[in-house]
Amino acid sequence: MAKKNTTQTGIQKPAKKSDSTSPPLNTVRVPDPIRPIFEKAQQYVAKYFSDRQEDPEHSSIRISGERYILVRAASMSVEFVDLVASLYKDRGKNESQALAYDLLFDVAHAIGKADARA
Repeated sequence: MAKKNTTQTGIQKPAKKSDSTSPPLNTVRVPDPIRPIFEKAQQYVAKYFSDRQEDPEHSSIRISGERYILVRAASMSVEFVDLVASLYKDRGKNESQALAYDLLFDVAHAIGKADARA
């Protein structure tokens, strides 16, 4: 059996295009007519994140001059949902969890939109 092109998490990576004139797309698979747009976006993101400075003594992470925070994924998902659900436990388990998931989605959506705009 041939080995699949996967990450350590088991998620299949997009196949790399063999055309030597364009960089491989490492993040998505797109139809050829719109490929140049995604190649440019990939280059832009790689350039943005290549300028990274970490200063543990001052608890500072800067990427392209912008200050970032480092947060464990579980803190922003599991523990956040548990905390919010506990605050609304008087509404019952199903409703408090639904409210917590909705709030997490809204917070993540707002942060994602703000980052994308920036």
